[in-house]
This record gives sequence, C-alpha cells and structure tokens, in this order.
Amino acid sequence: EVVSALGPGAVFGENVAVGARGAVSSDAHLHHTATALEPAELCLLLQSDFEDVVAARHDFIPTYDLDSWPQYKQDILHRREVRLGVAKQKQVMAALVRLREGIRELSGEERQAVEQSADKVVDRRKGRSGGRREERLYAL
Repeated sequence: EVVSALGPGAVFGENVAVGARGAVSSDAHLHHTATALEPAELCLLLQSDFEDVVAARHDFIPTYDLDSWPQYKQDILHRREVRLGVAKQKQVMAALVRLREGIRELSGEERQAVEQSADKVVDRRKGRSGGRREERLYAL
C-alpha cells in the first residue's frame, strides 16, 4: 500500500523525531519501508543530533503542525537536557543555592556546629583533620 509519494528535496520520518508531544523514547522501534524509484541520497539524522539542531536553530521547524510546535519544541529541549544531564545539574545547583542561603542565615553558634559537623564528615571520608573548614563551607 502506497501511503505517500515524495519528490526531490522531500523529507520523511520527521514526525517520529517530533513524536506525540515530542515524547519519543530512545528505544522506540518503528517499522516502515521507503522505496526509491530512482537513485536517491538519504541522510540519517540521529535523535541526539536532531535535538541539538532544535536547540541551536530557532528557525528550524520540522513539522507541519505549527500550532503544536511550541509544545513539541519544549518537550524536545527537555529531553535533550535530560540526555545531557543538564536537568539534574540544575536541580543540584538550586539545592546548593538554598543550602548556601541557609548557612548565611545561621547564628554564630549554629554556624560553628555546622562547621564542626562538616569537619567530622571530611575527616571520615579523607582520613585527615581540620584545616579547610572555611573553604569548604563558603565554597557551597
């Protein structure tokens, strides 16, 4: 059954990359067949490369569904952030900012208790004592 006939410069498979609300898992396996009736060049674009192009080119819109593209794009960019570890990095950095703010709000006694606790943890992990308490605390 012929589903579609494409001419020179046409593309296919872009809806797989965009997916339903951009949510194509990396293990998605689709089985379709394309047959060229004359010699043709084929370009394969990996999902990770596709995500990078979407992130780098604001004018790149690989779908005819223009109304849904902003949401598709957001989902694709989020998937890219997860792949690159950026989402986790943002979570960790936000937690560190909250920790830093909490330390700044401590009273003198509370701050000293935190410093002593940090020293004990470092001593256990590295087998050495004291010396860098100020650097560790303010590096947060």
